[in-house]
Amino acid sequence: MWRPSNILCIHSFEDSNQDAVQRAIALANNLQAKLTVATFIPLSSGKLAAFFQGDPDQLMIDEREQALQAIVEPLKGSLDIQCSVISGTTYQEVIQHVLANDYDLLLKTAGDEATKSKLFGGYDMGLLRQCPCPVWLLKPNVKPEYKSIVAAIDVKDDYPEHEQATRRELNLKVLQTAYSLALAESADLHVVSVWSAEHEGAMRSSGFLKRPDDEVDSYVEGIKNNYQKNYDSLLDEAKALVGPGVETYLEPQIQLIKGEPRQLIPDYANDVNADLVVMGTVARTGIPGFIMGNTAENILSGLSQSVLAIKPTGFTSPVTA
Repeated sequence: MWRPSNILCIHSFEDSNQDAVQRAIALANNLQAKLTVATFIPLSSGKLAAFFQGDPDQLMIDEREQALQAIVEPLKGSLDIQCSVISGTTYQEVIQHVLANDYDLLLKTAGDEATKSKLFGGYDMGLLRQCPCPVWLLKPNVKPEYKSIVAAIDVKDDYPEHEQATRRELNLKVLQTAYSLALAESADLHVVSVWSAEHEGAMRSSGFLKRPDDEVDSYVEGIKNNYQKNYDSLLDEAKALVGPGVETYLEPQIQLIKGEPRQLIPDYANDVNADLVVMGTVARTGIPGFIMGNTAENILSGLSQSVLAIKPTGFTSPVTA
């Protein structure tokens, strides 16, 4: 089961809420995990030094640490929480902090540079693409408890052979994470995958590709059956990992839907009133700079829910500590 042990929560003082801090404290308490709450400051120019006795950067760091302590103190209970200030305001500095301290979960409120049509802005997308650990982005101003969680997985099997094991391992991580959170939150769990039959439209309508309907129907049915076989096999393996008792208790809703993932995953999350979508964002490892496929990018751009994005074991961030 999914059990992060060293959590980093990023708090921006531009946020009017403390959703991420409260969620991180509750999670750390439940898992008996270490927690660091951090914020960031811009690097000062040398011109400021003339106006202060002492290092102006250190003065800002001290002030922000005290402000963080004031936020954390009434919320932490018996939990030992570290407060930290990151010098710099880009997502790369946050990732460097993750790498230097070996965090296994990054949690923050979504919305930096977001637009009205998209929940995740450029800062968030940078973390989703390049941060080596799972990234949990919370939709601002939402209810603290989750009642509905969606796990989105990809069981397509026509990727290059060397990617198949990595993709399966990533799918299993997504499922184990979603099962763990659904248990902890007493939430409904929905597992969804989307399939399509390549060139079906052309085979039904295009002049030189058009085939008899019964041939196309047979082709499409074969594709669907293959997806279903892969889906069932993956779910059986996940059930063995989490334990049959967990599966029986949660009774997850399993859906295999025909269409385009970039449209149907966000639509499905809306239809079931999901509070959180758990999904994988990368399927190749050991290639700095190969960050996220178009499918994951397109799904994320259409979501309006909180997201927990998982990367495969062995992912190499292009950012260095």
